[in-house]
Amino acid sequence: MATSSTLDLRLKQRAVIEFLTLEKATPIDIHRRMKIVYGETCVDVSTVRRWSKELAGTSPTETDLHDKARCGRLNTVNDIQHQERVDEIVQANRRIKV
Repeated sequence: MATSSTLDLRLKQRAVIEFLTLEKATPIDIHRRMKIVYGETCVDVSTVRRWSKELAGTSPTETDLHDKARCGRLNTVNDIQHQERVDEIVQANRRIKV
């Protein structure tokens, strides 16, 4: 599950990829430069290639860096009722670990 700081980091990296793509840098060069700055948190070179390809034919004013909403099951549920139910299940069976 991605946290908001992870999503912020990916958004920043996507902006860097957009900028360098518009400067006609190749995806491998973009990845090398990003690897120096972001280290182990840098996106994979295949991601750089995919994003560069998507951004190559667009103008900066038409580009939306945010992920598009997708349908499907939510990744997290954050309500008290579910948390209490999970606590009850764990208390009933001590072999279950959170």
